[in-house]
Amino acid sequence: MQPTALFRVWVDGRLVMERQNVRLRTVEQVRIETVWLNVYHGGTAPSPYDQHLYFDNIVLARRYIGPMGPMASRSAN
Repeated sequence: MQPTALFRVWVDGRLVMERQNVRLRTVEQVRIETVWLNVYHGGTAPSPYDQHLYFDNIVLARRYIGPMGPMASRSAN
């Protein structure tokens, strides 16, 4: 299979990364079942202090759907 996937990342409605012709699989029948987010500190030494990272409102979609509005605008009227 040829690498044909398009991978884009938006943060707050701004395109921050794009990769074209990405190969996600080598067998046509394989589908995405799980997404794993990994963070790498780098180097060989451990971090000198505890670090925390929060992922929020992550969406996988076949097309751009735009940023989510503020919480107040999503509340029921």
